[in-house]
Amino acid sequence: MIRERRKHPRERVNLPQGLRVSVIDSAGRPRQLMVKLVDASPGGIGVECFTPIGKGTTVIIDGDLRSSDVPLTVTGSACVMHSTKNPNGLYSIGLEFERLSYAKTA
Repeated sequence: MIRERRKHPRERVNLPQGLRVSVIDSAGRPRQLMVKLVDASPGGIGVECFTPIGKGTTVIIDGDLRSSDVPLTVTGSACVMHSTKNPNGLYSIGLEFERLSYAKTA
């Protein structure tokens, strides 16, 4: 039996894609990655990406997590907890929030 290690259960999401995830490149500049938000919880998010990101890497998160009833803009950082290549060629990446601020938007 697989033991769940997350502090918060993840919920599948179906939100418009307005979330941006960036990593810092070797020159110290942020490099934005194309990601698809898959699931979310109060402690983190799951994304799919064409690019692998190493476990322990800190990423920058910003953008919209809008739904019809909860329009939010988020900004902050997260740590990569796992990055696994799927049969479809995408990487499933688990991100745990390190610091996060959010604001309700109109």
